[in-house]
Amino acid sequence: MGDIINTDFFRYNIVEYAYTFLNKKYIWGAKGPHEFDEGSLVWYIYKALFDIDIIKDGYGSDDTSKILTSSIGKLTSFLENDDKKSKYIESIALGDIVFFHTKSLNDNNVSSANKYPGDAGIYIGNKSFIHASYDKGIICIETLSDKWLDRLVGTKDIIDYIGKKLSN
Repeated sequence: MGDIINTDFFRYNIVEYAYTFLNKKYIWGAKGPHEFDEGSLVWYIYKALFDIDIIKDGYGSDDTSKILTSSIGKLTSFLENDDKKSKYIESIALGDIVFFHTKSLNDNNVSSANKYPGDAGIYIGNKSFIHASYDKGIICIETLSDKWLDRLVGTKDIIDYIGKKLSN
């Protein structure tokens, strides 16, 4: 049996590392380390820190979809009109991945053409997250304001997976 792993240490490392990418360029399809798109920023952070490929067994049309659908980590998903999302924010932990649709709430009805989120970021606490912003063209910090809360479709916690992997 392996040693007990302090997962809080990993959470702080993820957030600290994510900060190092602030103001880097957003470029669709880029994989880092100097330019990223929505999914590649999240993928790169977990790959660089823990050598975990969080898109490996996922499916969908882009990295964000593959991260969401990957078997790695614990996914919590929301219906878009779920009034409990604002209460759930308090339980999102540092380093968790947050997923968003990128259009307005009314444009994000689940359909065969629109099943998966278009944006992902790393939760950094204080109701904020770091992500590669298409609109701003850079890696930036956003607050889970009404705009982002409406678009929040899920969160994923990969820390327990990391702890188990490293303790074996």
